[in-house]
Amino acid sequence: MALVPLENLKILSYDIPNSSLKSTNNYKLQSYGDWCLYIYSTYLSQQGHIQTLNDFINQYTDVNNRPPHERIDYNRSVTLLEILEELHLELEEVEMVTKNDRKSNNNKKKKNLNSFDGLPSKFENCVRVAMDGNHTAFVAICGKTIYYFWYLTS
Repeated sequence: MALVPLENLKILSYDIPNSSLKSTNNYKLQSYGDWCLYIYSTYLSQQGHIQTLNDFINQYTDVNNRPPHERIDYNRSVTLLEILEELHLELEEVEMVTKNDRKSNNNKKKKNLNSFDGLPSKFENCVRVAMDGNHTAFVAICGKTIYYFWYLTS
């Protein structure tokens, strides 16, 4: 069985002009400078090439060519919001003002968003595989699905 190209595993991408979340118009991802975030996903397979988190890391990342201090094995559950924080990304609420909002000055409590665009809110384990001045990458697992977050900045 041939290894599927990483590009074929891409499920989401965000950047400066396309930072709005797909599942809600009320939020967008925000960071500094020029940036983009690509998220890839695949399933664990007993018969295939990816049977563990480390199989994915070894086959799809350049972890073996990176300095050892860039890798951190969290060995604990991690939330999606924690990963975004490590990537220097924030969820920013988009102001959507209507006529009714202008007439009434009631301050509505902001809804806490902990997941979006079909991503899990919590991962069982997470490994940071890269962190240098230009990109940061995490591989995380939830159930039998592996997610690869690749953040690039200038």
